This record gives sequence, structure tokens and C-alpha cells, in this order.
Amino acid sequence: MKIFLVTDETHLSLFMQELFKGTAEIQVFPVSSLLDAIHNASPDAKLIIGVLLPSEDDWEKFRQIRSCTCSCYLMLGRAVTFEDVKRANQIGFKEILIDPFLSLKPLLQKSGFLPFQNQSFTDRNSDSQLIYLGRNTYFHSTELWVGCNKTKRPLSEREADLLKLFLRYEGKVLTKGIIAKELWNDQVDQGGISKLVKRLREKLGVKELIEGRKQGGYIFKAEN
Repeated sequence: MKIFLVTDETHLSLFMQELFKGTAEIQVFPVSSLLDAIHNASPDAKLIIGVLLPSEDDWEKFRQIRSCTCSCYLMLGRAVTFEDVKRANQIGFKEILIDPFLSLKPLLQKSGFLPFQNQSFTDRNSDSQLIYLGRNTYFHSTELWVGCNKTKRPLSEREADLLKLFLRYEGKVLTKGIIAKELWNDQVDQGGISKLVKRLREKLGVKELIEGRKQGGYIFKAEN
């Protein structure tokens, strides 16, 4: 079986290649080369477009699959909505899939089988711009917003820097001392840090992502 995977998500291409190792031949194309994938896909192949959070421009680009002779699938990184199904059917997708890494990651971690151990749902240690935090909440590291496609809450540069710092320390204790040194070069009082953390929590809309510790500091726990 041949699978043509069209995605800009490093984690997805790595995971799919590992998942189908020895059972299918996978060719990966960036989203910008969707037409190339369509032209190269034979009628008996499968074409999968993996876009975590499709924009209006993405949906418009998806219309190119109408010239494809093989079965086409759309893979999302969030819960499927009625509107997704309606639009996918109109375009000609055979089915909507959910990124398998999202649901399988906890199981793989517990079993010790995670071929790209240091990478998260959206490859947090690379240059990925859209980062999944959990509970249908995303962080766009260049446009500086958190939320979902329909509800985007803008972040200040300082709030975004704090969130990036939490991602670096995911699952570990992040003390106010570290925050002060990283973000203010130690030129800030404890109250200023508390206010910044409070604002970030409010914008995330999911307070459980950042847990305060009685012993001091915070722990960021993304929902996997």
C-alpha cells in the first residue's frame, strides 16, 4: 500500500512512518506541494492531508483534491465538528481522521515506546508555530495567541515568553526565581510574576494547565 501524506507537522510524518513501517510505503509532501502529491498518487494509493487546525485558506486549498484519482482523507488534530464533516463531504474527502499521536501518546509513553521521545504533539522542540496544549487549546508562537480557530485570545510578548518557558519546563517545577531570571534578568518583584502568571492562566481558559505549588513555583502539565 502507498500512502501520500501531505503535512507540515514533523511529529505526524515521523509517527506515521513508524506506525506503518514494513506495511506501507509513505511519501511525505509539505502542504504547499499538495498538487505534486495529487499528481503522483496512483488510483490505488491513499492520500492523507494532515492539518491540525485548518484555516479558511486551507479549506480552499483542499479543493484541489477534486482532481485526485485516489481516496483522500483529512486528518485533524482536534475534535471533529459538524461543519468539518459538511465541508469535507462537499470537497470530496472520503473520511475525516484524528491525528493518532494525540490519542496514543499517553499509552506509548507508559509502555516506553516513543521513537521521538523529546517531541510532543506538535514538535515543541522544533520551529513548529502551532502548539497543542490540551482541551482543544492551541498556542501560536509567532502570531502570539492562544485558543482555537474560532476563539483566539491575543498574548502580549511577555505572556508568550512565559508560556514558552512553561513549555520548556513541562512537567517540571518552574520557580519564580527562574522566571525572574529568564524574563526580567532578575529585575522584577515576586508580585509582578504572580500577576503575569494569573493573566496567562485567564487567557488559556484552562487553569489546570498551570498548577501552583504550596512549596513555591509552578508546574505546567499539557493534556496529552
